Amino acid sequence: MSGLSATLYTAGAALRAHQLGVQTAGANVANAATPGYSARQVILAANPQNGALSGVTVVSVSRKDEPFLRASSIRANVQNGYASARADLLSQMEGVLAPVDGSRVEHALESFFSSASALASDPSSVAARQTVLTQARAIAVAFNSTAADISALSSQVDARLSSATTHASDLARQLAELNQRVGSSAPSPDQPSSLLDERDRVAKELAGIVGGDVLTDKDGNVNIIALGTSIVAGKEALSLSTARNATSGKLDVVVTGYGKESAVVTARATQGEIGGLISVRDRDLMAQTNALDALAFDVQTAVNGVHQAGVGLDGASGRALFAGASSKAGAAAALRVDPTTAQSPRYVTAASSATTLPGDNRAALALAALYTQPAASSGTATFAEAERSRAGSVASAAQNANTDRDDAVAQSDLTASLLSSATGVSTDEEMIQLAQFQRAYQASAKVIATVNEMLDTLVKL
Repeated sequence: MSGLSATLYTAGAALRAHQLGVQTAGANVANAATPGYSARQVILAANPQNGALSGVTVVSVSRKDEPFLRASSIRANVQNGYASARADLLSQMEGVLAPVDGSRVEHALESFFSSASALASDPSSVAARQTVLTQARAIAVAFNSTAADISALSSQVDARLSSATTHASDLARQLAELNQRVGSSAPSPDQPSSLLDERDRVAKELAGIVGGDVLTDKDGNVNIIALGTSIVAGKEALSLSTARNATSGKLDVVVTGYGKESAVVTARATQGEIGGLISVRDRDLMAQTNALDALAFDVQTAVNGVHQAGVGLDGASGRALFAGASSKAGAAAALRVDPTTAQSPRYVTAASSATTLPGDNRAALALAALYTQPAASSGTATFAEAERSRAGSVASAAQNANTDRDDAVAQSDLTASLLSSATGVSTDEEMIQLAQFQRAYQASAKVIATVNEMLDTLVKL
């Protein structure tokens, strides 16, 4: 190759390399604010030509990456998904089940026992007995409606669980497809970098929902190990769905394998958004159900014990004031005023003996005294204390969940910021790179123009 030809070749190679550098730096600046965008770097090397070095050539256009920081960011997002789901739901629970002015059950209990005290002051009054009957119905309604609220909250959790599971299944399929596309993409100035950015975004979002670990295999595929199985393995992905549990009536999380076999993995869902949802439904809401049922059963048992021992204005005894469940399970939803006693306020007892009617108030006094006795929680608390404890546990759980969520968000933001600092775009640095590539491009173009002039001169000689 002649001297001028070699010079022209060298300048041409440099022109192409620096043109790509200008394009890459410009793209970095344009995407400086794009979430998840990793800066691209043009890797240049000396260009060998016939055993000699002749200018530069582009080895590759790669993206910045920090595997350790990226893994830390994903782990923080997993915890954020779990903590945020719990905080959202428990805050909602607190508003419904633990109002600041006291629960419906607490107010109903106070009014009922106050009416019993009023009956003790006027035991011959039919109107006072009617008030007791009315307040007994109010207690039943308060327990029934609170149990219905808990059931409604559980249904809302199931609806959100179904949505999250469907979204996770879509993301798993996308991640498997991106593994395929990254492995088969033709080299280009921005490939597979843009696919890698998208794959990292999808993997992080998926891990935030299902939890688990994000691993890169020897072939460069990004895999998700969660729920006790490989949600994504290379170019294959499991399908996630929900199914109604025949026993509990709640939704289970189901994974369908590569051979279409299915397995229930609800018990394994302990991380990410799905884990947070299930923990609230099966732990916090279940605890509320158990506490409410226990209190309803205690009220039913204690009040009936006193009421059945007394006599009504008709001189009869043995009548229960409440009817409902025969055990604690389901007691709050089943509680109601006994149908027989509900027929007439005269059936409400105030006296302890038929021979002392109508002025005897000993049964009414015993009924009113239940309010201050440790008749709930296995004899360790009053009815009001047991109800405040139930409501207080919701408020405490919500407060703790909000603290955990704030910590998780702060950690997620910190790791994301560290990752962005390491792999994101520094506008100042890119502007310097852009200026350098532009000057090199202009110099290469000047060399080509000069060689062309020289060749024109030689031709004219």
